Amino acid sequence: MQKKQALTIPALVFIVSSILLILAIYNFWLGESRGGIMLFCEHAREGLIKQPSNSFSNLGFSIAGLAIAWLAFRNKFDAVNRMTRTAFYPIFYSSIVILLGAGSFAMHATNTSWGGFFDLLSMFLFSSFVISYALMRWFKLSEFKFFLIYFSIVLFCSCLHLSDLNKTVIVVVRPDEIVFASCLIAATVLELLMKYKRGNEIEAKWGLLGVGSLIVAFIIWNLSRTQDSLFCDPNSLIQGHAMWHLLDALGAYFVFVFYTTEQDKDWLDN
Repeated sequence: MQKKQALTIPALVFIVSSILLILAIYNFWLGESRGGIMLFCEHAREGLIKQPSNSFSNLGFSIAGLAIAWLAFRNKFDAVNRMTRTAFYPIFYSSIVILLGAGSFAMHATNTSWGGFFDLLSMFLFSSFVISYALMRWFKLSEFKFFLIYFSIVLFCSCLHLSDLNKTVIVVVRPDEIVFASCLIAATVLELLMKYKRGNEIEAKWGLLGVGSLIVAFIIWNLSRTQDSLFCDPNSLIQGHAMWHLLDALGAYFVFVFYTTEQDKDWLDN
């Protein structure tokens, strides 16, 4: 692994995405805010940052992504696998985690439709990674094939989100959200199969911590999602959705640690 790149590229992603986000918010590049619309409990306030709690809690993703980059830079891993012996995968993953924060910040800070698109796009970037990384290891694919699968899933989810189908189908969960959740579930199933059917050497506790964090975050999110939810106080700076962000960031960090514990020396011979 090229240690310097493992830290400098994610740091650059953080700096560039932060600058672009600040410029977009200040210059209204994402469009006009949807006045009076409350998203995920917190009321939109006056000023440039419409939902301060739901916005700044996304710094958790930035911290998690940079922490992952720092671990990759130090490269003190005992296990041998793609995440510990290449620069491509840790850089890719840490950058995605950082962009999760930027995308979500764009939505909660601006309360715009385009902000909402970038929020969902960042979620697609993450869910597409975990399923693509699982498929790549299951079928022992190359980096190119991994990226081809990854890009195809992201493109499909993005097109689905922008399609008329996603706008006209009246269901509790939208089609693009179903695909997002399906990617996470499928990746979890594949990881379990690799651990308990194939006998892969990997520390399951970190994966369980990652999934557990996401499950707790999902529960809190649903209990505080709308104005009539149990734990919703629209005018408070203490927001359940902000806790969802922080727990998701923690979960993303645990998933990375899980990946780094896999002992997979065979891939070096392929």
